[in-house]
Amino acid sequence: MSTPQLAGETANRLLTTAVANLTRAYPIHWTRHITGPDQLVPHEDLHPVFAGSYDWHSCVHQTWLAARLLRSYPDLPHAALARDTLTSLITPSGCQVEADFFAGDEGAYWERPYGWAWLLTLHAAKGLEFPVVFIVGCVDGLLPMQWAEELDEERRLFFVGVSRAQTHLYLSHAARRGLPSPFLKSLGNSLVERLAGRPAKRSRQLRLL
Repeated sequence: MSTPQLAGETANRLLTTAVANLTRAYPIHWTRHITGPDQLVPHEDLHPVFAGSYDWHSCVHQTWLAARLLRSYPDLPHAALARDTLTSLITPSGCQVEADFFAGDEGAYWERPYGWAWLLTLHAAKGLEFPVVFIVGCVDGLLPMQWAEELDEERRLFFVGVSRAQTHLYLSHAARRGLPSPFLKSLGNSLVERLAGRPAKRSRQLRLL
C-alpha cells in the first residue's frame, strides 16, 4: 500500500506555518524555579535553539515538522527559507547551550517527560512515526478551544498531530457535540475521504457469564 502524499499547497502551508512559529518570539509561556534575580534571563539565553513558538516543547514540535516536510518535499516554494531558518537556529553553539541546561539541576526535571519525548522524536524523525493515527474530538469549541486566544497556535497543534501519520489518519467528531472543527477544511477534499453518513457496523457484545 502506497503512502498518501500531501498536496503541494498543503505541505507548503504547513511549512510556512512552522517557520512563522519558529521565528516568533512572543507570546511566550515558560515555567522556571529560580533562587535569585541573577537567574531572570531571557528565554532565548537558555534555549537558543528552541526559543520560539510559544513554549519550548512546542518549538520542538515545529522544528520537527519543518525538518520532516523538507525531507519529504524538498522542492516546496518556501523550502529555501525554511532551510535558512533551521540553519540559523540549530547551531553547534546553540545546541551546546541547550545541552548544558539539561545537564544542570533544573534540566533534570524541566519539561520532562513531555517535551523530552518530542526532542527525541526530532532527533530520530524518520523512526518515530506511526502508520495509523487517530485524532478524536475534532469539534469547534474543542479544536480550537472555545476560549483560545491564539488560533494559529491551536491550528499548529492540530497539524503537528496530522503530520505524525505515515499511512492512515482518522479524524473524528460527534455531531451531537457541535459543528466540525474549522481546521478540517484546511486539509482539502483531495486529501480527505469523508466517511460521515455511512452506516456503522454494530459489533456483537460478548457475554461475560
